[in-house]
Amino acid sequence: MPSAVAGVLTVLVVYAIGSRTYGRRSGLLAAGLTAVCWCPVYFSQEARGNALMLLFVSMAHWFWFELMTTRDMDRHIHNAYIVGYSGYALLAAYTHYFGLLMVGLQAAGAFLKSIGDRRVLHRSMTMYLIVFLGFAPWIPTMLAQFGARTNISWIERPGEPVFAFAAFLYFLFNRSRYLLVLVGILYASLAAVIFRENDGPIDLRTVKLFAWSPDGIVLAWLVLPFLVTYTVSVVSNPVLVHRNLIISLPAAYLLLARAVDRLVPDPRRFALVATVLCAFFLGDLVLRMDFYGTPYKEQVREAIGHIVTNDRRYPDALIIGHTWSATSFDYYFRQHGSSRRVELMGGTREDVERISTALDERSPRYVWFVRSHREPETDFMTLLHERFDEVEHHSFIRADVWLFKVKGG
Repeated sequence: MPSAVAGVLTVLVVYAIGSRTYGRRSGLLAAGLTAVCWCPVYFSQEARGNALMLLFVSMAHWFWFELMTTRDMDRHIHNAYIVGYSGYALLAAYTHYFGLLMVGLQAAGAFLKSIGDRRVLHRSMTMYLIVFLGFAPWIPTMLAQFGARTNISWIERPGEPVFAFAAFLYFLFNRSRYLLVLVGILYASLAAVIFRENDGPIDLRTVKLFAWSPDGIVLAWLVLPFLVTYTVSVVSNPVLVHRNLIISLPAAYLLLARAVDRLVPDPRRFALVATVLCAFFLGDLVLRMDFYGTPYKEQVREAIGHIVTNDRRYPDALIIGHTWSATSFDYYFRQHGSSRRVELMGGTREDVERISTALDERSPRYVWFVRSHREPETDFMTLLHERFDEVEHHSFIRADVWLFKVKGG
């Protein structure tokens, strides 16, 4: 429920950001894309904190943009905006470390903007002092977590940056190659329009002017979180996970809306193109992806439920699991009211010797083998089939359960 509410509110916030940044037409189209594209819809149905992080980051950006681009403010409005930004920045930072990343990038931008501008400097120092003091109690825990962090095996190192960024856009735009090509064409058209409007030479002043233009700010919002994450993933532990980069989602949709706005200036034609574009994305979601007809969420709960339901017939069965963390399986055992837990983890070639030794020591008559997110390797399945007879195998979405009985038992 919280994610669904956050998803609906994010549509409204994206409209507000788009209207303030580019105008009402771009705001409406960007909000429409947020309402019909797969990525925001999917995470609005997830129990994860991504939808909340997206909402908090979007709200923080709205206040940040006002504070960075509005020179003269009523004192009461000025103070309210600082409190508003600080509050949503803290919510984003506490929700997820990628929310903290976005706040850090906004802070860097604010202090760059404050060079030579005392008004912006005062605002920046005030609001980031509040953010620092509010986040300070968590800093020791954060440093301890980062210090103990090891390489997460399921996160792969990214490939070439261009292809990695294209994969990120692919994730944002319905995981469709055709839509990705369309988005690329519209982005390139917007870039051509911007370059054509710049008649003079490209120098430091021109770059600075563009960087603090609405297009420059939105482009930085889209690109900088990816670049930071990509760089860390290359030089240190890989951390590039598309769902965490959802913090840049509004920027991707805003730039697409901006491209259509610039390419189709006539209001009636724009309304027609915007409607067709949203309908196209919605049709892709409903028809090609069959989003509302085909389950997408991995059925780990159902897989564990099958074991719990049938475990009374095999009370002494050994449970072996294969996923990225046994805690995910154990969580669902608790949810089903079972005291059973995964006793051994294995599923790869490297696990064969260890699991074989454990089987020799324990000599179980029955073995449950449950897997999710990861496919068991052939060598491991060969071990189980050599030592046991397969009694049953049930497949779920991105999960499977096998029951084995000792040969001759």
